[in-house]
Amino acid sequence: MKRLSVFLQIPETTEPVEFRKSLLLASIALLLPLSRALAGLAVAAAILHELFFLAVSLHKGRKPLIRFSVPLKASMLLFALYFVSLFYADDFIFSWHKLETKLCLLFCPLLFGLNYSPSAGRYIPKAFILGNLLAVLYSLGAAGLDTFSTGVNHFHYMKLSAYLHLHPTVFSLYLFVSLFFLLDEWARSGEFKWTFLLPRLVVAILFLVFILLLSARMAMMSGFLLLGIYLFRLLYVRKGFLRSFGWMLLALALSSVAAWSIPSTRYRLQVLLQGEEHGKKEPNVRWEIWDAATQLAAKAPFWGYGLGDVDTLLVRKYEELDYCKPYGERYNAHNQFLQTLLATGWPGLFVFLSMLFLSLCRHFPKGKIELSAQRGKIVTRQQPFQSGGRLPALFFMLLLSINFLTESLLETQQSLIFFALFYSYFTFCD
Repeated sequence: MKRLSVFLQIPETTEPVEFRKSLLLASIALLLPLSRALAGLAVAAAILHELFFLAVSLHKGRKPLIRFSVPLKASMLLFALYFVSLFYADDFIFSWHKLETKLCLLFCPLLFGLNYSPSAGRYIPKAFILGNLLAVLYSLGAAGLDTFSTGVNHFHYMKLSAYLHLHPTVFSLYLFVSLFFLLDEWARSGEFKWTFLLPRLVVAILFLVFILLLSARMAMMSGFLLLGIYLFRLLYVRKGFLRSFGWMLLALALSSVAAWSIPSTRYRLQVLLQGEEHGKKEPNVRWEIWDAATQLAAKAPFWGYGLGDVDTLLVRKYEELDYCKPYGERYNAHNQFLQTLLATGWPGLFVFLSMLFLSLCRHFPKGKIELSAQRGKIVTRQQPFQSGGRLPALFFMLLLSINFLTESLLETQQSLIFFALFYSYFTFCD
């Protein structure tokens, strides 16, 4: 039990309520890659826990500690705008259904701001890494069984991610954030012993290979770019420029060979580079989607069309412009900025952009963070902040911001819980 406490970094003076809160938050991160439904139930359980102890504190005459940072307030404001949009949307019932996916924009800030504790999220990184490890192993095992029994390759793209009902892009983003946490843990520890590095290296390689198998192009390209910058920054402190540059060239060469050796990944990259499938002259579906969405946005009211009407209006626009595949598949805007503008208008887009800007400003390296080489270790001077350091936060926001350009990630519960949980986790401390 003592070893488990050391591994989880449990302080001896942890209060029972604070400890339960930390475990509930960690359970959300653990379950998120494994089951959207169970992760949603974990969010609900955590909210009930916070509201119950808030009520107990008020009943006993104690003033509870409630603190919401500006980014958390911005998240709750965006939810309020989505809520208001219900009342000017034509399809009120469907709007209520759509609002369910937005609840975490409200609930996750509440989880961190109510009964405030600066160490509430201390287990989240390791829990999320463990959850993704279990998700990867389960998916690989299921794909192996199906491939063996049917003779059809299941180790690629949609088939590989379908076992846990995850979109390949979302699954890839989960894994990249887990890799950021692994790098941050290594940077903070300064350990070079194989007993420490080997298991983490094996997990990292497994995640990287799985990302290549998923072949989510924008997530893969943006994630590998940011991961390379992140790793180069860490190596530069320890090894200097030339050796770090050499290691990065080797890593780039190995990853390129690995990507090109996987047939499904190579095919999707070729389609991306050539702009069309070999031997086929089909229109670019995303350009059609964005064309229809921008035409709708140009005529949108100041407050938008309302949360429940956006998808219907997009489908009608696809039909009007004779865009067959977007119409048949009923695609959303595949751009979170356009999707937010269409639903909540310019006020919603302004609040959403403010959320991203505020978070990036908070975590961009400043004078309070200095990395220097001292006896082969990285010395980090920063605020006493227990939730994972600023570099994972910065790269998380950059990764999501880039992928918001090509995906409407906040339109499904699996990706919105992911965004809201980690956005709140990285920004709840003042």
